[in-house]
Amino acid sequence: MCGIVGYIGKENEISTLFYGLKKLEYRGYDSSGLAFFNGKNFKCVKSVGNMDRLKTKLNLSEKFSCGIGHTRWATNGAVILENTHPVISQSGEWILIHNGIIENAEELKQRYKIETLGNTDSEIVANLLEKKIAGSSLEKIRDVCSELKGSWAFLILNRNEENRIYIAKRKSPIYFCDSESGKLISSDPICFPSKEYFSMYDNNIGFIEKDKIAVYDANLKLISPKKYIFKNKEELGNKGKYEHFMLKEIKETPERINKICEKYTEDYLEKIFKKNILSSVKFIKIIGCGSAYHSGLMGAYYFRKNLRIESEAYLASEYKSSRQVINKDDLFIFVSQSGETADTIECLKMVRRRGAKTIVLTNVLESSMAKLSSVVLPIYAGPEIAVASTKAYSCQVAVFYILTKYFKKLLGEEIDFEKEKDKLLVAAEKISDLNEEEIQNISICCEKVFFLGKGKDYITSLEASLKFKEITYINSQCCPIGELKHGSLAVIDDCSKSLIFLSSKKLGKKVLNGVHEITSRKGKVLVISAFQGLVKTSDKVESYFLNCRGLSSETMPLVFTVFAQYLAYFNCIARNLNPDQPRNLAKSVTVE
Repeated sequence: MCGIVGYIGKENEISTLFYGLKKLEYRGYDSSGLAFFNGKNFKCVKSVGNMDRLKTKLNLSEKFSCGIGHTRWATNGAVILENTHPVISQSGEWILIHNGIIENAEELKQRYKIETLGNTDSEIVANLLEKKIAGSSLEKIRDVCSELKGSWAFLILNRNEENRIYIAKRKSPIYFCDSESGKLISSDPICFPSKEYFSMYDNNIGFIEKDKIAVYDANLKLISPKKYIFKNKEELGNKGKYEHFMLKEIKETPERINKICEKYTEDYLEKIFKKNILSSVKFIKIIGCGSAYHSGLMGAYYFRKNLRIESEAYLASEYKSSRQVINKDDLFIFVSQSGETADTIECLKMVRRRGAKTIVLTNVLESSMAKLSSVVLPIYAGPEIAVASTKAYSCQVAVFYILTKYFKKLLGEEIDFEKEKDKLLVAAEKISDLNEEEIQNISICCEKVFFLGKGKDYITSLEASLKFKEITYINSQCCPIGELKHGSLAVIDDCSKSLIFLSSKKLGKKVLNGVHEITSRKGKVLVISAFQGLVKTSDKVESYFLNCRGLSSETMPLVFTVFAQYLAYFNCIARNLNPDQPRNLAKSVTVE
């Protein structure tokens, strides 16, 4: 996944293009580059690394009137300057930036005998444009796109047309808008000063000039782009008093849970669903990737416990290819913070074709997934810039909790809906009360780290382990505590530490059995427990009391999860790493 921007209009400073692209650095920070015209003068500046390195190569006050920019998350080709975008064709005629992946790039390279400086699929496309002799630039782009398989959002410059930016789209997002000085293009409308913006359909191509936008279908028939209003647009890029976005976003969790409780009234849910969506539903299936999948596991746990309807969560990257049975009586819930997760989108499209009911949980109401479902549930997390999801995960879980209670009422259960929501507000207070100084003093300096739990604590462990490995780079694994003896004990030794979550007193004995299994193999243990005195400490066993008094068992995971987020953050900082931009990862994965 990559970030792309473009501008064409009145003469402007290159700083406007650079800082527009800077807002998209969450989408990729392996390398970045700009290509721009000032009159007929052309320049391309590229750098490996984050955008601060690119900045050192630019004169930010330099003037330009047409330009494109790209920040890369490498999916095809190593992180070297030759693979950095913009890519340029051999003769220098075509300049291209790309978000997506071309699945048949090597096949095209061999067929057309294309030579490249680097080894990206994008450079093959630029050179394929050069191979096309007949037709206008627009026709050449149409012909090239017709041969491609995969996903793309292209911004393309032709060296001989300094007053035009060409655009093409399939699966990957691309948007554009008018500003006071000219036209703006981006892979995320957060770059735009205006709330009004436009989007293209898949397989559309077109061009943008200073005073004109033209969008065409695959047959070069002129069509109207889709118009949108960016709802709930919020200011981005401001860390405030915090050193990192991740810390800021963790600390915003309580206020976001409060907002969810404020927004999700019974009247609001009745307007969304209009009728009983559960009528005839026999199976609830939740699909997501990464943290969204983990929140789906918690949602499925809530549904089974409260609704007595069979409920399971599935990894989107596996679901499409695992020959799953899809029935019209199934209810599918798709979860994605960005709403642009490629694997989840493909599953959503497949399920829609089969006629099953769908709901989308997302943080971005203008996203591709939101446009594909008639029922969209916002998670109200606000902007989340750090790559490792924190408040968005907690908000997804909170929405699942509220949705469970509403569904329970739909099924005829006598419950006090507002009282059930109040339990989330108590959880928000407990999260605010977490002792950051104490958590900061918990150092996890081991070669191997295990996160363990049982039931809903196992789900918390999955998310905790993911967060820890994402930003500390320590080899972290997760395992249900009852499964230790079925394989994982083989790698427990004095170089390992196991973190065990315990939110249920009923499971205390079983958890203690796991503690003994680990310590007898010389492993170190930290038990994070909602109960004091349950675990005896020793040179091998530490315990941390997490004050969950007054919390319901169903909302405890929210507090445990935020504890784990703080733990990952502080251990990341202790290792002098950047928690906002972990290596090899990007915020929104828009390729399958």
